[in-house]
Amino acid sequence: MKPEDQGWQSRLDAEETALLRRVVRQRYPRLLGALEGLGKVPLTEEQREGIRQALLEELLETGLQADDEPNERGEELDLLIGKLGSY
Repeated sequence: MKPEDQGWQSRLDAEETALLRRVVRQRYPRLLGALEGLGKVPLTEEQREGIRQALLEELLETGLQADDEPNERGEELDLLIGKLGSY
């Protein structure tokens, strides 16, 4: 499979992939199997939505400063949400 055919996962670096796995493992462990197939098997819309939801929950809980502006973790999570949302 060519990299451009691998979808959004091919655009994640090692740190982004690790963050994605940690968040999904903590919040939606039933989706861990879907992450194992990234780049090999396309995600279903339900899987993408579950992963987006996990990232959003994590962003709202840990990614905002007191003034509701994103902290560093929030910016990383927002980037992941954006990458996932474009596919």
